[in-house]
Amino acid sequence: MRKRLIRRLHLYQKWRRGARIEHHLHPKEVGLMLDDCIRILRKLSDEQVDNILGKKLHVLVACEESQTVCKAFRDRGHIAFSCDLQECSGGHPEWHIIQDCLPLINGDCKFNTQDGKLHEQIGEWDLLIAHPPCTYMSKAGARWMYPTAGNLDKMRYEQAMEAKKFFHKFLDSKCNHIAVENPVPLKIVGLPQYSCCVQPYEYGEPFSKKTLLWLKN
Repeated sequence: MRKRLIRRLHLYQKWRRGARIEHHLHPKEVGLMLDDCIRILRKLSDEQVDNILGKKLHVLVACEESQTVCKAFRDRGHIAFSCDLQECSGGHPEWHIIQDCLPLINGDCKFNTQDGKLHEQIGEWDLLIAHPPCTYMSKAGARWMYPTAGNLDKMRYEQAMEAKKFFHKFLDSKCNHIAVENPVPLKIVGLPQYSCCVQPYEYGEPFSKKTLLWLKN
């Protein structure tokens, strides 16, 4: 019975979207689908309905004020939020959280978006994406880590170690799917081996900037 109801719910979804269905649907069949859908929706939670119809991912994009990644997921129908200490510049304050992201990354949390609305994430996030600051860890800053040949700037090294701890907070968070982005780091920082690297020119851009991704699942 349950499989039959779910099948009818799928067919109804296709019918509502105007998709071509392999066999002809009699008006009575459409009526039965409507009745079954109503019965199903009354019994199932929002999460169960999402799982049947194609789950909407709950995504947190940490350390992002531009909302570029957040909007990409929103455009595809997912429930995504950007989070940063700054106000957003992406034009969607209703999707942006202004606070320290660490209390949010493990899920089971409440938060206010920039527009003042209260939200609640029940359970873990489906996907965590993070862009932690790279200032003190990046290879591009080698001249400041070693102001003269062979001489390490101890203060900057300590700042790099703090940045590394922050970086690991994301990698070690309670989430099954994680992506952490950063440029090539200094060897002395000791970040773990990255999963893959990407270049803008691989996606049609006329630029070269090696970007590393640390991925979990």
